[in-house]
Amino acid sequence: MKSLEELLIVVFICLLTISCTSKSLRSESDVIRINLFQDYQEREIDLNDIADIQYISMDVDENYLFKGSPRYLSENLVIFYNTSDGSFLFFTKEGKPKSKFNHKGGGPGEYPSCSRVLYEEKKDDLFVLTPGKIIIYSSLGDLKRELTLPENMTISDIVNFDDKSLLLYDSNDFIVFSKEDGAELKRFKLSSGEKVRLYAMQEKGESVSIIASIKNHIVRYDDGFLLTDYNTDTVFYCNRDFPITPILVKDPSIHEMDPVVYLNSFVESGDYLFFRKVTVKVENNKLPSIYLFKDKHNGLIYEQKIVIQDFEGKQLCIAPETISKTAHAKQGYIELDFEELRDAYENNLLHGQLKELVESLVSKSDANNVYMLITFR
Repeated sequence: MKSLEELLIVVFICLLTISCTSKSLRSESDVIRINLFQDYQEREIDLNDIADIQYISMDVDENYLFKGSPRYLSENLVIFYNTSDGSFLFFTKEGKPKSKFNHKGGGPGEYPSCSRVLYEEKKDDLFVLTPGKIIIYSSLGDLKRELTLPENMTISDIVNFDDKSLLLYDSNDFIVFSKEDGAELKRFKLSSGEKVRLYAMQEKGESVSIIASIKNHIVRYDDGFLLTDYNTDTVFYCNRDFPITPILVKDPSIHEMDPVVYLNSFVESGDYLFFRKVTVKVENNKLPSIYLFKDKHNGLIYEQKIVIQDFEGKQLCIAPETISKTAHAKQGYIELDFEELRDAYENNLLHGQLKELVESLVSKSDANNVYMLITFR
């Protein structure tokens, strides 16, 4: 197990390598600590007490049909990508269709597939991550430019770093990448040495399947980002001026765990920090998760029981993936299944704005899931 001091030395070396000047690192006493093997008592939080909530459902017609969840939510738009035909669809946050385009293909200015999406509303730049490149379009589908990625780069996380650059996670490295010409501006590591396997293998007859779960290497936080390399026990905070400081330490060491348990960083709302821990051991064909939160007032950690006033009996979970497809650290969304909402409506379990919205949808044959837009306070 690497000590916190040893990990900080690694970070200092990395920062020197990329010629970054860091401010003083926070003291070890300020770092959040969490024991991943401990059992925590459940505690209830009403989401209405810590966030503002808006419910929307997309108005669809034969020209604006989609499957799946939103790929990105900007300040005013909700963006979908249809994997079946390659269409991008833009809706307002009132659920009204705004624009769409389709440039699926293998030629210049086209994408054979799409793994990640970012949208910068003030410039009307849609960043589409596709094999070997990032293509930038307008919301009307006008091609703006293409950024070629280095050979063998495998990007699993991408966020808007500042006006001129993106922050990427490529296998083991964090990279600051120019939006204009695709130049690599900075590259650094947060760990070295032994790698940890964060997936399980399950045999079924002669076939073997890989079971994995969500990982968040980059999470927006405050005016910067939380950086996680799962081969270390420390989560770091980095802002746009580029000091890197430790912010969270997980116990025990991930290299000493059997089975491995990992933590997906955290989301902050007022007096609470929300976590998701994943155990790398298959249960019911998936890796089980437990959702936790820390009360900053008393310093204690609890298991989540998140409820909302508009849906009796419904329990929700908050984790980094809640905000991973949105433009700001304080904004996120949770998808509510329409069939579940219909049953709840028929059993008089819905109230307020959610009841009014579902009431307007129950008679429609093409009603889609409802999206609960969350702005944390």
